[in-house]
Amino acid sequence: MNRLRRQITFLAFLLSAGLIWFFSTSETGLGLAGSCLALSAVATAVTFVQLSCLLRGYGSIYSRLQTLAAFIWGSVLSVAALVFADSHWHLFGGAISMLVWAYAIWRYNVQKSKYVNVGSGPLRADVWVSPPADALEAGDVLCTSGRVATWLHQSTGHTENVIPFDGRLQLFSSWFETGPCINEVSRICKPSDRNHYVVLRRREPLTSDQMVRMEQAAKDMLQENKGFIARLKARRARMPRFLANFLDRKFPATGYDWVGAYSGRLAKDRWTCTGVHLTLMRRVGISTPRLGVGIFGLGTGLFDILNTEDLAQDRGLRYLTLADKAEYEQRKSTQAQA
Repeated sequence: MNRLRRQITFLAFLLSAGLIWFFSTSETGLGLAGSCLALSAVATAVTFVQLSCLLRGYGSIYSRLQTLAAFIWGSVLSVAALVFADSHWHLFGGAISMLVWAYAIWRYNVQKSKYVNVGSGPLRADVWVSPPADALEAGDVLCTSGRVATWLHQSTGHTENVIPFDGRLQLFSSWFETGPCINEVSRICKPSDRNHYVVLRRREPLTSDQMVRMEQAAKDMLQENKGFIARLKARRARMPRFLANFLDRKFPATGYDWVGAYSGRLAKDRWTCTGVHLTLMRRVGISTPRLGVGIFGLGTGLFDILNTEDLAQDRGLRYLTLADKAEYEQRKSTQAQA
């Protein structure tokens, strides 16, 4: 759906640009008001095709920006149609267009009211924030706050995967400083006044076979990444020293996919944090949404990061909510009394 949404948006940009050129260079008989209404109709059609998806992804900065840009563009065109109307049809069309955009803005505000600011951005008000470590299970996805969340003005911006590893649950991700890595759950899941995390849980729990394959896939990925690091260091050793030093400062050979952080690609032996999640799931045989397909969804691999917030649109995942928290606390209370 994300790819289709971007493709629709791109085609709408092309169509709008073409219509603007056509209206400015040809005598259409529509007048300024009619031209504005035609452009508003394109924006309305494209926005309403995507509106439900955009509202579901409200936590993502990209969904919010795309929605607000459409509202501003459509509303300005509708107002212009009313101001420059030279017939009753233009007045009627402008009024209808304004009502349609007012309805869309109302839906946006209804969705916005379901969110509260947690950290650097909005989070659904019913989501359980920072559940304790013993509430986690294999297959959970931790979405955490941090530098990327702050940069993007989102509540979360980093992805950790809860996996069985060496006989216990551990976290598998990729960090700027280390590349793909395994960490103790307690490194993230601990009381903190500055940081938080939320949990996306699989609607269908992992089978025992999937757990085995998940651990093996993680070990394979770590080994493949070590091979990439060795090759990268050998390649840089053959470079002029000033160039190698520059690259080591800006893009350290940690195994992190620095190019993928900007392009949204999935390389075969280095990954971003969300790239680790997508690759791990696919190797286990679990379908995932296609993220990071390139600017406007055309597969160009330009400036389309693999955004942690977009994982919430995976229909195979759901947030742990306050209802899960109440169930957890009831279970702990029952165990304490037993």
